[in-house]
Amino acid sequence: MTRVRLGKGRDGVSYKWFAFGSIAAALLICALFFTDTTLPSKSTIRSSVPDNGKASAAAVTSAAKSGASVPQSATEGRLITFELASLKGGGTGTVTIRTRPSWAPLGVAQFHALVDAGFFEGCRFFRVVPNFVVQFGISGNPAVQAEWRKSHLQDDPVVATNKRGTVTFATSGPNTRTTQMFINTAANKGLDGEGFSPIGEIISGMDVVDQINDEYREKPKQGKIQMKGNEYLEEFPKMSYISSTKDKV
Repeated sequence: MTRVRLGKGRDGVSYKWFAFGSIAAALLICALFFTDTTLPSKSTIRSSVPDNGKASAAAVTSAAKSGASVPQSATEGRLITFELASLKGGGTGTVTIRTRPSWAPLGVAQFHALVDAGFFEGCRFFRVVPNFVVQFGISGNPAVQAEWRKSHLQDDPVVATNKRGTVTFATSGPNTRTTQMFINTAANKGLDGEGFSPIGEIISGMDVVDQINDEYREKPKQGKIQMKGNEYLEEFPKMSYISSTKDKV
């Protein structure tokens, strides 16, 4: 534990010892690593987001707040495949995710709604930190991104650990989950205590995840992606991305 002592000031006020423990340090690291950048909206464009009859994030959150039953789509796990492109060497590959509603019902419902709306198709892996995480979930269309960022999910309790292969929503603080997500590429148990609740896990294709291009690391600016979308991402032509998503039959 690190201690910082502030001496007696000129005004005669005595200052106390302050201790900064490991929990505070972990919170700081978490805030730096998983900030879902929030920017003021500069556009009045509104985009209708189809839900294909599935539960929307707002509906699920409203149900949870009111004490009503969470919609059925939030309680049934699904197998969802992501087709990835522009991997290392220009390759492609398939990743299969099993959602786990018993881990995080609100998060799973949001993920299902995003998949059903086709939100993730074309999304880039804009942040890749080897042996830690790969992060995605900002639409290349700023109008679509602005629409989805209106609804913040309430937090789910952390039931499962952030082991390698789990899929989790990124946050910018308590109850701020929207669309950004990350795949744990290492055992990141330290994230459990910071409120990061996995919503599912990759059951096949982690070898594909390991081939996601990491040359840009953390260079792309989230704020610019939010505002300019794919226009800005053209600066990173080799960035890996999700070409399509679908339910596995």
